[in-house]
Amino acid sequence: NNFEQNQHCGLNVLTKAIDGYRGEVMISLGSGGGTLPNNRRSKIGTTILEIGAWYHIVGVVRDFDDMDIFINGENDGGELIGNGPESVFYTDGPASIGREDISSMNSPYFFSGSMDDIFFYERALSPEEVSLLFELE
Repeated sequence: NNFEQNQHCGLNVLTKAIDGYRGEVMISLGSGGGTLPNNRRSKIGTTILEIGAWYHIVGVVRDFDDMDIFINGENDGGELIGNGPESVFYTDGPASIGREDISSMNSPYFFSGSMDDIFFYERALSPEEVSLLFELE
């Protein structure tokens, strides 16, 4: 997200227990503009994360309508939502980990927990590769 302009940009991975969600993982590609569903394509998983538990989470994005979320090495299923255009909008602002902008008028949310070993790959991982990563951890 672009925190100064409140735009849904680039790749986002998040979990939240507000706005009708109960703590599922969501991955999104933002096409610019506001944070409404018409400015992004997203996949929401099915697992409701428990507070205090560690999870191995992998998001695989192959295309705007072809995304998967893996929790602890297993495909989490879920549904695709959002109807934004099939283009990703990037800003020249810095990337952010553990922060979500909700409004240009309010303070951002910060992740309250721990993260370890964050990786970005230049290609989509196969289910077998995701499973192997989980087993190695």
